[in-house]
Amino acid sequence: MEERVPSAECSTEYFAPPPHSPPHSPPSSPPSHHNSIIQPLPIPPGLKTFVIRTPRDQVYRVPPPENSKIVESYIKKNQEKKGPGNCIWILLGLVILGVSLGLFFGVVAALYKPEIPEFEITDFKVTQKHPKQEYEITLNVKNPNARMEVSYGGDRYGLLSFDQKKVADGKFEPFSQEAEKSSNLTINLKERAQGQLPSEMESSMNSNKTKKAESLGFKMFVTATISSWAKTSHREITVPCTFKVNTLAKDTRIIYQDCSTEVQ
Repeated sequence: MEERVPSAECSTEYFAPPPHSPPHSPPSSPPSHHNSIIQPLPIPPGLKTFVIRTPRDQVYRVPPPENSKIVESYIKKNQEKKGPGNCIWILLGLVILGVSLGLFFGVVAALYKPEIPEFEITDFKVTQKHPKQEYEITLNVKNPNARMEVSYGGDRYGLLSFDQKKVADGKFEPFSQEAEKSSNLTINLKERAQGQLPSEMESSMNSNKTKKAESLGFKMFVTATISSWAKTSHREITVPCTFKVNTLAKDTRIIYQDCSTEVQ
């Protein structure tokens, strides 16, 4: 926007001294009442009025150098005031932030610490004897985590043994559990293609006269994924079990079982 500079007018008035009265001039009459008001003197013939105009191209729009010196001195004073005190406040803020983050992650780690699922054999029976033996084993699976769910995947298979000899195996479908939930898992086991069924086990299954308690072994392999919004953990789990049944013939029931969990 163009700046307008009002024109400056300078008037210079020159008053010439009154001419000397001619000699022997008669005395002037005293002023009357009507002439007591002072009248302005007439403009002498030599009076001139001057008008000074400043060209527009000489109107400065850049601040004078004195202003920049004032700003520089002000900035310098502010920088001197900051000094090492601000660094201390920054370091203190960083320390507080670090402590807060440490406490947050510590609480999350404590509340969302993955716990390994628990397994227990609840039922076992022989479903088929000829031409090949088939078995059905049921386990109760418990998720002990209060805030984390568990998904079971990976290889997902079980292995049945008698007198430390592998006799049957089978796979099961993947499944999942919500926090602090329990569910039953049933696995169908079929006689292995290689090897022969131990004679003692076979005679126990075919005996109808006497019931003899038998001890067996079972091992399950599964990948457990324990997850929540805070963290996710993958664990390769092996579940070795030993259990005893009242008989391998009809009406088989569990009389003892013990399962543990091994994390690889």
